[in-house]
Amino acid sequence: MPRELDRWNWGAFFLNWIWGLGNGTPIALLCLVPGVNLVMPFILGAKGNAWAWRNKRWTSVEEFRKTQRNWTIAGSVVVGGMLAFAAFICLFVMAVMGAMKSSDSFKFAMRELNRSPRAVELLGTPIESGFPQGSFNESGGSGEAAFNFSVEGPKGKGRVYFSAKREGGPWQIEQAVYEDERSGERVDFSR
Repeated sequence: MPRELDRWNWGAFFLNWIWGLGNGTPIALLCLVPGVNLVMPFILGAKGNAWAWRNKRWTSVEEFRKTQRNWTIAGSVVVGGMLAFAAFICLFVMAVMGAMKSSDSFKFAMRELNRSPRAVELLGTPIESGFPQGSFNESGGSGEAAFNFSVEGPKGKGRVYFSAKREGGPWQIEQAVYEDERSGERVDFSR
């Protein structure tokens, strides 16, 4: 192999086993083996050019470079796309949780929790909430909400389980329970 080709191969690193199939390097299939797949991309990045040069017929060094550059571009696009998709999912989840936290039903749940003498005694004030998990649907004066969320105060922390319905009037609580983390005590704060 020409010395100028003895360098890191990003295409082999990013696309590992797919790159191996395209470059006649079956050892890259080890990337499909759990455990081995943690180190194999690094081995392919370091040794990929040598293996690709040896395992396939190339008409020139320039053809080899062009092919490997295309693999690098493809790998960069795939990894960039995956990172962009992951960022989008994170932003989407945060937006949904933010919308749930600013909903009337969530604010109602927090007001009712703060009105519970026993919950306030266990948590202290002020009571801070985490992001809710669950579902809510509010529109035109009616809606349904069912979620749980963590809460924390100066004296303790725990989890709230809350569900309520509204049909043109005020929210009607179906379940409103605070579960204290330390004692395991469950406080029903529904009216």
